[in-house]
Amino acid sequence: RPAGQAHSVNKALTDSQVKRLLDVASSGPTGPRNLGLVWLCLSGCRIGEACAVRFADIIDANGKVLSSFVLNRADTKGKKTREVFLGNKARAAVEAYIVSLNSYEATAPVFPLNPSYAATLVKRLMTKSGLDYRYSSHSLRKSFCSKAVTNKINIAYIQRCMGHASIATTNRYIQVHCDKSA
Repeated sequence: RPAGQAHSVNKALTDSQVKRLLDVASSGPTGPRNLGLVWLCLSGCRIGEACAVRFADIIDANGKVLSSFVLNRADTKGKKTREVFLGNKARAAVEAYIVSLNSYEATAPVFPLNPSYAATLVKRLMTKSGLDYRYSSHSLRKSFCSKAVTNKINIAYIQRCMGHASIATTNRYIQVHCDKSA
């Protein structure tokens, strides 16, 4: 952010911004990893939660990525278990990354990155895709919420998916969406 400028609320990405980010994330030798990580965050995970997901959490006995998985409560901000749902594109991206690894330990993290490094990585991908300082890895989570609101998903359900203890927190995310839409 520019010097002297106050921290601003992270913004949700538009569909065209998401597309540009996914294009940038998928390029290069680390593309499969980066794309899988971005898709987990676009599915509502915080960056630290995405880094904590283990292979055993997210894949079935045949090596296929599950349509939903449970975040261990020790790995969530609110210390509560939470189910994360993965759409077809998210599953395909994570599965492509896993296939590119050739082998893995079931108890190992899928994305063995320090969360701080992962956040910096996502920020670099965002900058490379043309997004400014107002965007961060948390913007992907806000984009998940924004998309759910656009699709008229019940706020209580969004709250559960986001892992918010208070509906007021979810409402703040929705307010950002409404302000952006106006």
